[in-house]
Amino acid sequence: MKYSIYDIAQKAGVSKSTVSRVLNSGSVSEKSRRAVLRVLEETGYHPNQSARTLRGAQSYVIGIIINSSDILLDASSTSRLAGIMHLLYEHGYSVLFINEQQKPSGEAAPFQFLEQHMVDGLIYMQNIENESLRQAILNHREVVYTGERIAPDKGFRIYMGNYDYSYLVYDYFMQRGHQRILTVLSHSYGHIFQNRRLDAYRDACAQYGISADPNSFFCLHDIQLDNALLQKMLHQYQQGHYTALFADQLTHATLIRDYFAQNGLPTGHDFSIISIERGTEQTSEEGGITSIVLPDYEYGLQAAQMMLRALEDPALEYMDVTCKFELCDRHSVVSL
Repeated sequence: MKYSIYDIAQKAGVSKSTVSRVLNSGSVSEKSRRAVLRVLEETGYHPNQSARTLRGAQSYVIGIIINSSDILLDASSTSRLAGIMHLLYEHGYSVLFINEQQKPSGEAAPFQFLEQHMVDGLIYMQNIENESLRQAILNHREVVYTGERIAPDKGFRIYMGNYDYSYLVYDYFMQRGHQRILTVLSHSYGHIFQNRRLDAYRDACAQYGISADPNSFFCLHDIQLDNALLQKMLHQYQQGHYTALFADQLTHATLIRDYFAQNGLPTGHDFSIISIERGTEQTSEEGGITSIVLPDYEYGLQAAQMMLRALEDPALEYMDVTCKFELCDRHSVVSL
């Protein structure tokens, strides 16, 4: 039977990168080294010599994994990419975009670029929800990912703080007497993202002794924010079903605010609103919308810095960074 490095890693109970370091006399724990050597002896595994020759050379290319080409049209994502590319280019690296959705072999496909030494590392640009993909990430050391942490003491994660800034928004509203808050999500970010925001909402409600209403979450995925929907939302506010709105996308927040104002429900009187600013988005201080400002460019810089740290220090196995954000008060929230 012909064994692969992946088979060796599974039998030894270690990552593929650990097997690779053992084969190349790299730094690993004595326990891991003994486990790998035992499996190598049992299987009679012999690495391909031409491949081993190439292992010592870097490609100086970093793969950036995206799940849709549409991500390149999003202001937040392009700002993050700009930060990543700026720092990587400064250190002599190029980038390779890998679209997961266009790879026939599924979630394992991006790792083939890493295993075949076409890239030195991978950066994931989205939340990791697929369990087999989460496990694959843990089996490959040179990977930076975002979203929820996969393991408590292993891997390289960069996090924007969805739960943290969401809780800040709900706390800000509830401090000012708002109990009926409509949350509008602009895209289908995935279950993990939505559940963490719902967790933040429920925790804030518990803090203030308010009964949480999970039906107050509304996702615009595949739904147009047209006049019919705006009219329906306006009616809900006019009837007192809600007094505040947390809109995930600034363009939608602006559209809702302007429509409500044109129909006799101006911001700062009977209606309060908070949104999120991403990328290069910005509203004016005068008549603007109170917003959570996310440092997307800085996020990209820190993701690239983490990738470089992982490549420079083979002994480094864990790193976790949460980007800082701020709430910019533009007086679009009234106290009840």
